[in-house]
Amino acid sequence: DLIWVLPGVEDGNFDFGGMLVEDDVIYRLIATSDFVGIQAIDGRNGVAKWRQAQQWAGDFFAIEDDTLYFGGGDNTLVAVDAETGERRRTMDVPGNPIAMMLPPGASDADIALLTAHYGLDKPIMTQFWIWLGRALLEVVPMP
Repeated sequence: DLIWVLPGVEDGNFDFGGMLVEDDVIYRLIATSDFVGIQAIDGRNGVAKWRQAQQWAGDFFAIEDDTLYFGGGDNTLVAVDAETGERRRTMDVPGNPIAMMLPPGASDADIALLTAHYGLDKPIMTQFWIWLGRALLEVVPMP
């Protein structure tokens, strides 16, 4: 028996980025023709508790300690309050491990120098053979 239907997708033109259920609340990232954001729905009766316009990207969606986390696009992680939907913080999540090792605002030249130092500017197969050679030297030391 149908108890209720998720609100907000009546016209059939929608996209889900992710959905979570926690303590009888359904949280979802949704994009419709007139709304892009996050929504909390009471799981007992299907009534929307709140909805906040928030840019999101991808399907990463998690909850921890009453905070919802999701990808905000452009290598960002967004944290919102699970009770109200209000944004708590936005964090940059660089995809380049070298960029994570350097202080914010490092120059392109600094990034290139460290990338070359670790050999990450070489083709992936070259990186693999260098890694394998070093691993073998650890297992079978040279006399």
